[in-house]
Amino acid sequence: MALKALVFFLVSLFVVVSQASHGPPRPPKVPAVAPVRAPYVPPIVRAPHPPTPVIVRAPPPPPIRRRTPLPPVRVRAPPPPVRRRAPPPPVTRRAPPPPYRSRAPSPPLTVRAPPPPVKARTPPPPYTTRTPPPPGRGRTPPPPAKVTYPPPPPAVVKSPPAKVQPPVPLSACRGLCLTRCGKHSRPNRCMRTCESCCKECRCVPTGTHGNYKTCPPCYHQKRTKDSKHKCP
Repeated sequence: MALKALVFFLVSLFVVVSQASHGPPRPPKVPAVAPVRAPYVPPIVRAPHPPTPVIVRAPPPPPIRRRTPLPPVRVRAPPPPVRRRAPPPPVTRRAPPPPYRSRAPSPPLTVRAPPPPVKARTPPPPYTTRTPPPPGRGRTPPPPAKVTYPPPPPAVVKSPPAKVQPPVPLSACRGLCLTRCGKHSRPNRCMRTCESCCKECRCVPTGTHGNYKTCPPCYHQKRTKDSKHKCP
């Protein structure tokens, strides 16, 4: 409705403006006399109608549901008495066996030093026969000087060459080095060098010192700056 009224107002305004532009000339304006206004009478305001009360109906009460009677409870008959079995006879426990005595570990094998060389006996001096005295005077000639021979050089008994050990597995290096460095003044340093030599040469000599010939040359040919054995 408001849109229609606005369109109608615009159309009427356009018609009035077009008639005014094409119509006769307007007469000169005469100053209009201000009209006498009537006294202001306030409009009559009608009293508002009282609101009609809204009748709210109470909801109907819910239907009463009757409970169904419970079924009769069936009482079970008491179970028959349980027959208890007679307790089994006490089990006689056997006495524990005596503790097993483990044998003490065998001491490490010590390689005996080769026996000292046997000194050969010096041969006795050769037997000299006395010469008979010359014929003539009865004086006995002086005894001949004894010939002494230099003693023969002592016989050198060569000791049999030491047997070279077979290659040792890497897992046995630590146990062999513990035996080798058992009496060393610096056991930690001895263990480090011994394990490195064992992993490289796969051998550790027997005993706590010496016996280098039982290992290959890789072990006993290693030297320090002071030309000492590098491997213990």
